Parts: sequence; C-alpha cells; structure tokens
Amino acid sequence: RQGFLRLLTYIKINQNLFERIFIMYLKKLLKNVLDVYKKYKMYVQGGRIMMVDNTKHIFKNGNSYALRISKQDRLDLGIDEDTNLVKTISPDHKTISFTVINSNDENQAVDDFAKKFMADHKKAFDILKDM
Repeated sequence: RQGFLRLLTYIKINQNLFERIFIMYLKKLLKNVLDVYKKYKMYVQGGRIMMVDNTKHIFKNGNSYALRISKQDRLDLGIDEDTNLVKTISPDHKTISFTVINSNDENQAVDDFAKKFMADHKKAFDILKDM
C-alpha cells in the first residue's frame, strides 16, 4: 500500500510528464492502427470495420469498360454468362452494386400459364392471325 501511495504522489507531482508520455503512447498506438488499416486495406462503414480482401480494377474491353469477377465470387453468387444483373449506383456516386435477378416461381408460373393458354386456344389465335 505504501508503494502504491508513493506512486500516486509521484504521478501527481509529475502529472505533466505523464500526460506527455500518455499522449505520445496514444499517438504511437494510433499510427500502428492506421498502418494496419493501410496494410490490410481496411475501412470503417456504418461503425463496423470492413476488410477489402480483393480490390477490382476496370479494364478496357472494346468500346466498353469491364470489371473482372473472380471464380470464387462467381461460384458464391451462383452466376454465369446467362445471369441477369441489376446495376444500382449510390446517390453519392461512390458505390456501384450489382444484384442477381432470379427467375422466381411467380414469373415462371405466368410463363407456364401463357404457354398453356396459347396451346389450348391455338385455333382462335390462328383465326385472329388470318384476319
């Protein structure tokens, strides 16, 4: 207990020195954290730390520009050359997102109904076509 009281007294007497050491330590710690952010390409979004594990670069493809999607990303998203995507640009024009359009059951049901209806009423459509 005596040692602790001496330490508190020493800190109180040399408070300015301890404040400078503490601030220097915080600056060094902050610099190390920023270095880690740069090294691992981390950023903060919505209060959460996000990590950019693979950055993409655009490249010229004929008269257009393109983004390359890795095989793993393609497999994770379940997309191929025939997949339809919807492009969305954020209001601040800093983010472009692509959403996969799945042919849902409702659209498939409408298509099936239309095909069945056309097949069932083929004669009526032939008569209308000849008019």
